[in-house]
Amino acid sequence: MKFYLNIFICLLLSSYLYSQDSLGVLAPDRPGFGDAVFITPKKYLMIETGFWTENQKEVGSVIQNTRGIGLNSTLLRYGVSKKMELRFDYSLWQEKLNNEAFTTGFQPARVGVKLALLENKGAIPAVTFIGMTGFPFSTSKVFRTSAVNPSTELSFANPLTDWLTLCYNLGAAWDGENKNPAYYYALSLEMSLSDTLGCYIQGHGDSQKMDLPGDSNQLNQSFVEGGIVYYPKNNMQFDISSGISVGTENTYSFLTLGFCLRLPN
Repeated sequence: MKFYLNIFICLLLSSYLYSQDSLGVLAPDRPGFGDAVFITPKKYLMIETGFWTENQKEVGSVIQNTRGIGLNSTLLRYGVSKKMELRFDYSLWQEKLNNEAFTTGFQPARVGVKLALLENKGAIPAVTFIGMTGFPFSTSKVFRTSAVNPSTELSFANPLTDWLTLCYNLGAAWDGENKNPAYYYALSLEMSLSDTLGCYIQGHGDSQKMDLPGDSNQLNQSFVEGGIVYYPKNNMQFDISSGISVGTENTYSFLTLGFCLRLPN
């Protein structure tokens, strides 16, 4: 699970079913995998930033242990209209393979857009589209890709009760090296525990055809994660989340801490 560190979940409170026009509690795209259906209000800026650490063990003819640290991953979202926001993100990444020294640099910076497609009406979910593209020239040399790495995603949300929301995401992402995209999904339950506290549980996975000889060239991965969010103010969020891989002899785990702020207050 190397792609899209910022990326991220839809943290939904049922009292804000579709947009943030009321400017109540903010609904950022972090923590977690996948994105919220909410659009940043017009002329407002959302800053979502955090720290990330992960460990991965790949079992094969040679066992490889990879340690990754996201020293800073930041997503900026600016509301253009009620149904559109502009997006920019970057990640300062540090990586270590086995006993080698850490390699540090910027991963591809990405720009994109988020569009509201449908409002929630009964069983019909709220739906948004997210498109992002990363550019090789924006990276440090050590993490430079051969081509651009675009991604597309549809995000959905169905409020189930006044405190529980079902969120789900479907998308495809290219890594700038493999011509075949990774198709991914995420399914989340988002819970409002109080006016200032929320949590989520999530399952997600991806599938990608690798450029390898033989029949066993389809890489499939599945993960589970959960987290807690805290709102000291309506325009501010602190979060912590963690997750692991499931169903494979290769192991993966991560922990992330984050902060979100909506401006102006």
